[in-house]
Amino acid sequence: MSRTYPVVRPVAGSANLTGLFAGTGLMFSGVVIAVIGFVIAHPAPTVDARDVAILIDRSDSMEDGRGSSCKAAEVLADRAFKLNNVAAASHVQMFMTGNGVGQRMPALGGSIRVPLLEGGELSGQDDANRRLSTAQAVSQCVAGISQLTTSPILSSVTGVLEQMQREWGCSSSHACTLLVRSDLVETEDAAVKAAIHASGKRRAAFIAGLPVLTTNGIETRVCGTGESTEKITASDAAAIEATWAHLLPGVVMSPVCEAR
Repeated sequence: MSRTYPVVRPVAGSANLTGLFAGTGLMFSGVVIAVIGFVIAHPAPTVDARDVAILIDRSDSMEDGRGSSCKAAEVLADRAFKLNNVAAASHVQMFMTGNGVGQRMPALGGSIRVPLLEGGELSGQDDANRRLSTAQAVSQCVAGISQLTTSPILSSVTGVLEQMQREWGCSSSHACTLLVRSDLVETEDAAVKAAIHASGKRRAAFIAGLPVLTTNGIETRVCGTGESTEKITASDAAAIEATWAHLLPGVVMSPVCEAR
């Protein structure tokens, strides 16, 4: 979904020219009006404003006891505003993983407005408002979102992707990004669990039998795969990466969600 912002640029010296040649006749006036009309009607640049969803895995394997889940929400919100084409028409929405398979994810407050100046930089007051909105979402996370002993990450990722496409219109022509903080250790979907815990040829067979999620052009980035409080062996880590690379083609995975 493209947003078009009208840009009206003044014609250098047009007022002086009109005064200078006032009284020379309607023909010249018509020429001046035609020139000004051409400049104003010139097509404004089209901006493909990127929308961003943030999904935080609230399972206990992602919580270090010091509020790391909600701190991660702030880090990813800050990262979202720095993505290419996040502009004045964009919005950022934060979600947490659900309680069980198929449950709708709770959203952390409303969408955060992304006010940018024409050059791409945040104005001082708008930057403060954006930071306030982010802080309020994080406060709601700290106060009202409980940690879980389960991680239905596949169901939650699927739910967010479907919502982004259905409600936001995300597609190959409407740029969107999904940022996820998770160790990607699925605990509820039997097929994904089997793929992660299998080995050798059995693992490859299990992974091949998994579905491929419909992203419809949504860029997906996952961080935190190395931040789990549970012990994950190198073999398990490789299995997790291979499994999710199949589920989410093109996904970019990072071990930590460090601030940038």
